[in-house]
Amino acid sequence: FLKGVVIDDPIIKKAFYNRNKISFTVEARGIKYDSIEEGVTGLVKTDIYTSGRVNPNNAGDELIMEGTLSRPEGLKNPGLFDYSRYLGIKNIYAALSVSENSSVKVLSGGRVNPVIKWAYSVRRNISDIIKRYVDKRYSGFLNAILIGERTELDSSITDDFVKTGTVHVIAISGLNIALVAGIFLMIFKAFSIRKKLNLVLTSLAIVFYCFVAGSSPPVVRATIVFVVASFGYIINRESDILNSLSLAAFLILLANPKELFDPSFQLSFGSVIS
Repeated sequence: FLKGVVIDDPIIKKAFYNRNKISFTVEARGIKYDSIEEGVTGLVKTDIYTSGRVNPNNAGDELIMEGTLSRPEGLKNPGLFDYSRYLGIKNIYAALSVSENSSVKVLSGGRVNPVIKWAYSVRRNISDIIKRYVDKRYSGFLNAILIGERTELDSSITDDFVKTGTVHVIAISGLNIALVAGIFLMIFKAFSIRKKLNLVLTSLAIVFYCFVAGSSPPVVRATIVFVVASFGYIINRESDILNSLSLAAFLILLANPKELFDPSFQLSFGSVIS
């Protein structure tokens, strides 16, 4: 039995044998095995498998779950994607698999930053609206480019992007941040808001959108660069792209130094510097 708190927005995917898989990260608080109870710390990648109705938990929920706890293992062949190393970069060194017949009990809920909780709520609402009003073949594409949710993306569409070398289009990055920022700038300008105040409001909106989009390194990098450039204009200073990128890299690595070894981090900064 593992006791912990959900720290991100659960993702629902289709698994084998017509089952659903609910995936999220848990900040562990305690563990019980063979009548032994211990306090523990650390992050645990959690997968709950069910063939019935899907009721995902919310960020901040405190849970007790019964399942199989193990160390994540990746493929051993040289050159292939190393899943355990990928999770290690995110400081995740344990995985919990909860089967359909195992118990999941919610102890309490709502222990999360209200802004982040609101962002996750907006993320779900956007996804639900797109799925309700857009054809299934294209709803997955819209979810991917708007909020970074690629679980419903049609495999044939993904293959088309891979074959044409444009798969980066369906990954949330600086392009998406620029488009969203442009939309907010035009909206605030339409209300005759002064440019400096416009940039302040747009920066706040972009920071919120960063949480909605999942806060991946490319999104965080683009958000910081935009905010730094806006702040420079507000205080009448010319911003420098290399300084902005350096500040973005410093803040990301300050939060987690292991991001330096993440290909997403390397390619994101490398492409912009180039």
